[in-house]
Parts: sequence; C-alpha cells; structure tokens
Amino acid sequence: MKKLVHYLELRAFKYPTESSDKLKRAINTVLELNEKQLTKKLKKETLQTKEAEIVKYTYRTSNHGEIKNIVKKITSAEKSSVDPTKQMDEEGSLYIRINKQKAYQGKIETERTGDIIHIRIKVAAYPATKKNLDDNLKELLGR
Repeated sequence: MKKLVHYLELRAFKYPTESSDKLKRAINTVLELNEKQLTKKLKKETLQTKEAEIVKYTYRTSNHGEIKNIVKKITSAEKSSVDPTKQMDEEGSLYIRINKQKAYQGKIETERTGDIIHIRIKVAAYPATKKNLDDNLKELLGR
C-alpha cells in the first residue's frame, strides 16, 4: 500500500469560559476514540496570557488507517467541504478547520475562521512535487 500521508495533527484551544470535558467531546466527534484512548493520546499544554489561561489540546497520529477514517468522516459530512486548491500549501500540508460549536453537538462542519478545531494533514509524496502531492491528496480524499 502506497503511503499517502506522513501524519495528522489536531489542535484545539480551551478558553476560560469552556469546559474541558465539553471540548474533549467536541474533539472526539472528529477522532472517535474511546475514553481511555482519548485520555492517553490527547496532549495538554497550558498557555498563560494577561487575560486568561488558555489550554491547548494536541493530538497527532501517523496511523494511515486512522487518518483515512478521519478524512472520510470529514469529507462525507453534509456541511463539510475540503478544497485542496485552497487548503493545501506548497509543502503538502492540508489544513482543515472544523466548527467547534457544531462539534460539541456531534456534527462536523468545516469553517474558514472563528472558534475552530484545527486539523493539519501532511501529505506524503516522493519526490515532493506539486503533481505528486495533488495526486496523493486526491487518492486520500477518494476523488
């Protein structure tokens, strides 16, 4: 099987007005892990600002099957759109932003700005030409 991706990285920030448990549920709308896996794999970092304490949660995986399932879930969601021409940079990173409020409700909707869950997928290609990256991304997205 050809390697299509190097890794997937998910980031979400918890602001003082948000519940940690609620944010973890929103993240898990995308990841679909059991409670033990979520607790084990989700990294937590506290960032101190003048206004408030912000908690950043990060999840990273290089498991190809897991990444493919997450991508399929995002791209098959009713109000979700992934446009590789606008969302992939020249280095092969595909950026997807999920509406955090909708994820709290168990729904997946992509967003451009706002209160979001950030997903970065590093597409694999050798040599890393634009065409090879585009071809692998299309295969990953099932297009």
